[in-house]
Amino acid sequence: MNPDTSSVYRQIFEHHPTSQLLVDARSGEILRANEAAVDFFGQTGAQLVTMRLSELIADRSEQGGPAIQHRLMTTPLPLILSPHIAGNGCSDIEIEGTRLHGDDERPLLHVTVRDVTERVRTERALRDFEEIFEDVPVPFYRATPGANGRFLRVNPAFVQLLEADSAEELLGHEIASLYVDPAQRANFSNALMQDGEVFRYELHMRTVKGREIHAADTAFRHFDESGHPVFDGALEDITRRRELEVELSYQARYDKLTDLANRRHCETVLQTETERSDRYGQPLSALMIDIDHFKRINDERGHAEGDRVLEWIAGVLRNRVRETDLAGRWGGEEFLVLLPSTPAAKAHRLAEELRQAVAREPDGGSTPVTISVGYAGYQHDEGNARFMQRLDRALYAAKGDGRNRVIAAEPPGPP
Repeated sequence: MNPDTSSVYRQIFEHHPTSQLLVDARSGEILRANEAAVDFFGQTGAQLVTMRLSELIADRSEQGGPAIQHRLMTTPLPLILSPHIAGNGCSDIEIEGTRLHGDDERPLLHVTVRDVTERVRTERALRDFEEIFEDVPVPFYRATPGANGRFLRVNPAFVQLLEADSAEELLGHEIASLYVDPAQRANFSNALMQDGEVFRYELHMRTVKGREIHAADTAFRHFDESGHPVFDGALEDITRRRELEVELSYQARYDKLTDLANRRHCETVLQTETERSDRYGQPLSALMIDIDHFKRINDERGHAEGDRVLEWIAGVLRNRVRETDLAGRWGGEEFLVLLPSTPAAKAHRLAEELRQAVAREPDGGSTPVTISVGYAGYQHDEGNARFMQRLDRALYAAKGDGRNRVIAAEPPGPP
């Protein structure tokens, strides 16, 4: 090495986060160890440089450390030997060697040692299942990596989950074809190749018969006898859990009776839209709607009929607002319609359309149903509270003026 290269090498060697050893290739003596190696092997730097590689690292075979040194010297590099055991017996390690020559032309080995204890533990755990592989109810598989990967082995539970007629049918499938988005397979494969293992990685898949499912994949990467990477994993069907999550999320945002947005969701969207209007100057309008004489409907026709009227009004709103609008049940018999990118004049036209539609359409009951509507256009930096107060006042003005009418909100006063 020239002096500049030697200096850079020493800097990298000393500060590398993984254990680094510089070894005399002939004698096996450790010439230098970085701080990471000192921490990992539990020896001082002075102690390590009095040891040989064969004393520090034990091969799982009976040949021991000298065999490791010989392989590092004679096998084309880079060579990865995995796994071995640290001399203290407490860790499984992966060894990578690089051959160098010192300034005196002495052959050297630069040895990198990585702790792979957790990976090895996972491998052992999966091997323990080998004897009951065919009977275990957990879907297991072995596969090759990459976007064009294929299954090497699957158990009956895996065949059942993916609705195949046989294991052979799955072994002939490109794995990417079982993903709703084939690019997700490539992302999963890349993550597993990079990290060595994944835990409950969520995937959107489809079965051989085309049914979409959601699965959580726990897998690890290892190398077969030929040194090729393969994935071993267990798939968990989480389709029902995902459906429940979607259902619970929906229930948290929508009113059960009318299937419109509930008040909390309305307040969230209102906050978002007023902030957008303040930031970008886009128009925003809203309608506040109340069913006229709703208490009379409940008292005279019963609460079941009152619920039916609420559902009917909700249907009228859904059929006449845009996808970009939000119709919600504000509370009781009151409804809120948020109209992004809509000036007050257009809000007025929609309010009249809704009022007339309710008044002329039969609701199936013996008593006519009408609505009162207040509407307002949001003013820059007005804030949610003042905007809603103006809407409320407009609604009550419509009700006080005889009901079955539309009233515009008064302009906002001074703050």
